[in-house]
Parts: sequence; C-alpha cells; structure tokens
Amino acid sequence: LVRTMATQHFLVETSAPGKAILFGEHAVVYGRKAIASALDLRTFVRLEATQHEQETCFDDVVWQLYRPDLREENQRRKSFTVNQMVQLYELLSPFSSADHLDIAFLDKLTAIVQDSNDILSKEDSGLSAVVFLWMTLWVFPQLKEKDDPRSAIRLLSSWTVTISMASQLPCGAGLGSSAAMSVAVVAAVMELKDQKDGNHSDFWDSDRLSLLNAWSLQSERVLHGPGASGLDNSMATFGGSLTLQRTPSGSLSIDFWPSNPQINVIVTNTGQPRNTRQLIAAVKAVRDAIPAAVDHVLDAIQEISETAQQILLSGDPNVDPVAALAPLIRLNHKLLQSVNTGHESIDHVTSFFDTERGWATKLTGAGGGGCVLTLPPSDVTVDAESLSDLQKSLRERTDKYPFHCFSTLLGGKGVMTRSERLDSPSLPSLNTERSWRIHNSKEATVLTIPKDIEVILSRPSDD
Repeated sequence: LVRTMATQHFLVETSAPGKAILFGEHAVVYGRKAIASALDLRTFVRLEATQHEQETCFDDVVWQLYRPDLREENQRRKSFTVNQMVQLYELLSPFSSADHLDIAFLDKLTAIVQDSNDILSKEDSGLSAVVFLWMTLWVFPQLKEKDDPRSAIRLLSSWTVTISMASQLPCGAGLGSSAAMSVAVVAAVMELKDQKDGNHSDFWDSDRLSLLNAWSLQSERVLHGPGASGLDNSMATFGGSLTLQRTPSGSLSIDFWPSNPQINVIVTNTGQPRNTRQLIAAVKAVRDAIPAAVDHVLDAIQEISETAQQILLSGDPNVDPVAALAPLIRLNHKLLQSVNTGHESIDHVTSFFDTERGWATKLTGAGGGGCVLTLPPSDVTVDAESLSDLQKSLRERTDKYPFHCFSTLLGGKGVMTRSERLDSPSLPSLNTERSWRIHNSKEATVLTIPKDIEVILSRPSDD
C-alpha cells in the first residue's frame, strides 16, 4: 500500500473540567447527601486527523497519542502502525456492541496496548481507554461488517490521527483528572465524526450529551474497573454543581443544579498518595466499632450538606456565600477527621490557611492526603503572584510534602468543543478568537488557554 496526497484535514479541540467534593465525603457511602462542583481546572485535547485517497503501508504509523504535560521521561509519543491497529481491531471487535465491560476484557486490552509499545508508566495508563474509545466510537460505526478484516484495514490505513492531551489537573489526586480526559476524548471523536459526515451542530441536545456521558463512563471503567460510579464523568460532561445520594438499591442518584454562584477557591495538592478503598474501609471499621456514634456523625454531615445546598441555591444578593459556607466547611472537616480520614499533610494545610489566616479549609475527597479545599474571603483576591507566595510559604513549613496550590472557581463550565476543516495540515494557534461551544447551554465563549497549556499543545516534533 502506498500513501497518496491527503484529501481532507480536520482539527478538533475539546476541554472538560475536573471536580471537587464540597460536602459529604464518606457520608455518601452510607446513604447521606453529598455536594460536588466542577472546577475551572481543565483537561484539553487536540485531535488532528487527515484522510488519504489511498491506504498506507502496514508498518506506517497512523495513530499517535501525545502527552507532553507528563514528566519528561514520559513525554514521547505512543504510536501505532497499521498492523498494530488491526491487532487492536481484532481484539475489540467482539465487544463492539457490549453494554458493559468485564474484568477479563479490560485485562486483555491493557496487555495488548502495553505489548504494542514501550511499557506504559502509571501516568500513561489512560492510553488503553483512549484506544478503546477510538475503536468503538470511530472505527466500528463505519464498518458495515464488523468481522470483515479487509474493510477494517482499508479504514485504518486511510487515516492518520494524532491526539495531543494536556491537563491542569494533577493525576491521582481525587480531582477527576481521568474523567476529564475521558469526556474530552469522547467529545473530540464525536465532533470529528460530525465534521466528516457534515452533521456539525453548535448545540448538542440532552440525548447527545447523555451518549457522551455514557461512553465516558465506559472509559472510566477501562481505567478503574467496572465499579466506576459515573460521578466524575457526569461532572466533566455537564459542569456546574450537583448533589448525589445513594438510593436504598445502591445506585447513585445525581441531581444537577441549573445554576449556582461561582466561588473562588484554592485547591492544595498535598502530594501525599492515598488509597480510597483503604480509607473507606477505615471509616467502616470505626462505624462497625461504634455504629450509633458514627451514624450521628454521618447525620450531622447530611445536615451540613442540606444547609450548604440552601445557601448555594438561594440566589440572595445580600448573602455572602463564602462567609455563610465557612462554618460548614470547618465543621464538615472536623467530623471527617473524627472517623479516620485525616493525615499530617492535611493538617499542615489547614493550619496554614485556616488557623493562621482564618480561611475556611477542609479535605476534599477520600482524605488521607490528596487534596485540600480552601475558601479565601470574598474580599481577598488571589492572583498568580500571591498564590505563588502562599505556596512558597506553605512549602517552607516542611520539606516532607511537595505542596502545590491552584487557584480556581467552583461551578465551572462543562465540556466545550470547537472544530473545523482545514485546507492544509498547518494548525491555528490555540488562543485564536475562535469560539468554544458549551453544548449544554447553547452558549459560545472565548476560553483563554493557559500559556503553559498552549505551549505544550503546540504540534509536537517527530523526534
């Protein structure tokens, strides 16, 4: 097979937010209400696709994933030839219409992805999910006969694709980084298909957003196993805030809020790894030992969540939401500490921000390290310089933890996209004035890409 002149060039850019649990961590496991909010810390995906008149050679690279925001030793591209993509097609074709994913399939998928490249680092494990999404959303729908290798080869060898990704979200810190990646990738593939088929739309209705969300959940299951709850990908898809509560049957009931005040927060990543399953087990151990006392703690957290919801949804211009939420933040934190979720790294952060400055602070997520949430007073502006000074002062307290502070907003926008057909492979700048579409609100906005993200998402070299 010989490559000829390219006939079509496409560019798709997408972005999805991370999330933070504001109130109700751990209590939600026992049927109480919790509140989560999208963060204005986002993952960005840039998908470049070129369709050729004829197929490429079997040993030509046709599909690449690039993560330039990872540590330097992991920044090289992960590339697949036509032959390797055919292997992946043969693996995945039996599962092309499956409505769920079992452990055996996930293990098999991970193995073939690792065998097709260098051994993947922990940070790069998302490659399995991205490959899965590309095959199931792009390849299989275009094949009339999914078990016909010849038609698969023709399709796989007639496109060259590069997916570049960068994120403001730290990996493995409980801020929904993997879900933001999943949602952004699904949105990119769906948008590319719309562009190719001439079905481009500035607004996706609830059915289409629900489809995006459902496929993102499948990606989360590839990453985390069949038990993924769906909370993180829902937050990344729709944005805003939500309440969540387990029903008596064990399913998760999610109620999205139409609007809520955007509140400035500081998120501090302690850099202390934590194991969510172990922390859930630690809370269970305390509850098993003194069930009545712990149930009172969980009931109190439920009341905190209810009160916080009323404050956030009141819309009263005479109420300062930060001042109203501050005592709830502090009390929720102390209640969580009482059931075995604390850690020395968290104590350093709460002491620095709350005890010394009076800025309400609590752990967010499972605890045991991970991230900590701080609400600066409404009359305090935290710009880049002051945030840097705060981080420096916090790090001077101890060299035991690599604290990293982020300033962001609660209630961030959900998934955003923009796309176009190009006359040539040359790419426009990320920060051009082309509008991003917010699909669940019929809005368009100019999203300023952070400079560091813009730099690392420039077209990577072929080194």
